[in-house]
Amino acid sequence: VAGTGGTVSRTSESLAPATGVALGSTATPNDGYLFSNWTVGSPTGTVVSSDPTFVPQKVGGLNVAATYYANFTELPNITINYVAGTGGVVSRTSESLAPATGTALGSTATANAGYSFVNWTVGSPTGTVVSTSLTYVPPKVDGLNVAATYYANFAENANVTINYVAGTGGVVKRTSESLARGSGTALGSTATANAGYSFVNWTVGS
Repeated sequence: VAGTGGTVSRTSESLAPATGVALGSTATPNDGYLFSNWTVGSPTGTVVSSDPTFVPQKVGGLNVAATYYANFTELPNITINYVAGTGGVVSRTSESLAPATGTALGSTATANAGYSFVNWTVGSPTGTVVSTSLTYVPPKVDGLNVAATYYANFAENANVTINYVAGTGGVVKRTSESLARGSGTALGSTATANAGYSFVNWTVGS
């Protein structure tokens, strides 16, 4: 009998008690699993072999009716990482999954103020694009979860222009400046009153 995670080449055989010759069976693990051992009576019974191929021996010169179990163990967990580039965050930075039976939860990218989400890439920020959706859940490859690092990429929004206008009776040091929305730093402007005038204040919009 094959346990979870593998197959056996022969599921049963019928033998004459005295003259029959057992052929046995060979255990083969599925992808993501390793062969552990053969046990008798149950998966947790006495270990009779750690070799994938098992041929029952006669007991007192006779073949004995029995049920043997091929047991398999899933490979160690793999880790999937999610990295946020400049301009945003990700909801999950990593997860550890069983290679065959694990289910990936994925991660959701959120852009900071002044930025927009662009895409998810694998391997590096300039790697292959795997998704343009905010939430990315890595699919299994040939039935298995695969260790990888995915990058959420963001782009700064278009520059904004700030204008500084001098009213009657004065001048401004800087009339305008163009700034990146997220990372830009305004320099501002200085008002200077003409002769016979005094500076009053700065207003916005009009």
